[in-house]
Amino acid sequence: MDQWIQKMVRQVKTKPPSCLRGFRVSPSHPKRWNDWAGWSLACSCGTATGKIMGHSLKKCKPDYDGPPLFVSPLGLRCSSCSKTTEIIDTKRHGYNSEVGKLEGERSYDSNYRGSGRRQPIPCPVCGATEFSVKVFCAHPHFDLIEDEPDLEPRAQDYFDAFECRGACASCGKESSLANFELA
Repeated sequence: MDQWIQKMVRQVKTKPPSCLRGFRVSPSHPKRWNDWAGWSLACSCGTATGKIMGHSLKKCKPDYDGPPLFVSPLGLRCSSCSKTTEIIDTKRHGYNSEVGKLEGERSYDSNYRGSGRRQPIPCPVCGATEFSVKVFCAHPHFDLIEDEPDLEPRAQDYFDAFECRGACASCGKESSLANFELA
């Protein structure tokens, strides 16, 4: 891995994306780089569990006939203080959104998005709704940032995939609860 790429890897592994600024975060990525930076989330009060709030794809797209899927915006409602902190809004965060902002557009989001009241995402194993939460952001595109040096200071915001995982407080199983392609 060349020196510039190593620098970008260090940056995205030490600076969480701006969409997570409302949380206390701690690194949760593998020691060996695999294009994914991960972060464990805790509320600003310090509590590390809560309900992941999202929108059912079925409500956004009534003809959807698959397994339960949830779309953004996602938030985390703290188990202790009940504060809801935003995790991600695909219209405002990730590679396509960031590129759109540079080009003066509002968004290049191609994901379904919900609106209105969100609901807690249930554990796919037991149905409970309290989780400890980790999020992962994919960064396989450093060559594009190298071609556009103005993007370098915020490389952590140019992730092209996002996954929200939860370890259920009831059954202990870890599951993928939402994931989005953002490039």
